[in-house]
Amino acid sequence: MLANTAKGATSSAIIYSIIKTANANNVVVEKYLVYLFDNLSRLNYQVNENL
Repeated sequence: MLANTAKGATSSAIIYSIIKTANANNVVVEKYLVYLFDNLSRLNYQVNENL
């Protein structure tokens, strides 16, 4: 993936890492991503710009 900013590159690296970890654990990537995004959207969290 191409990224125009440091934050874009970081986001791409995070998604890539999640996908590669799912693959390494024989998880169906598409289903795992849907699961993550569905559940992450329900979390109550505060945004920390330093992360």
